[in-house]
Amino acid sequence: QRTKCMLCQFLSFYYPQTFDIPCRHSFSTVKPLNRFSVVHVSAGKNHSGIIDSFGYLYMFGCNKFGQLGVGDFKPRPGVCRVAGVLVGQRVEKLACGDEFTVVATNENHIYSWGNGESGRLGGEFIDQGIGP
Repeated sequence: QRTKCMLCQFLSFYYPQTFDIPCRHSFSTVKPLNRFSVVHVSAGKNHSGIIDSFGYLYMFGCNKFGQLGVGDFKPRPGVCRVAGVLVGQRVEKLACGDEFTVVATNENHIYSWGNGESGRLGGEFIDQGIGP
């Protein structure tokens, strides 16, 4: 049986219904991202993203609501490059939220996708979650 850290012991005592999800409390290199020249990082509740020096957007983590922007809701095991309408544009800003993502491009276009509940995508969209 794995020994739990103090934080995990505390959380499991006060929140016994939570799952035993492995966590890290020390720094480590995210090896799949070493190949990119990263200029921006954003971490959401259960997904994250980076922008590289070319302005390409790469996402990883949970895709339950399409927050990775890859055009579907399927689980993705690794890092995914987001294309679609972003092809030919440089992504300059990135924000990963609670099951949604927002980006701004060099052409001053703002794109959002993922869980649009409560208007967090900036409006009400029929095709929410499918990505740019």
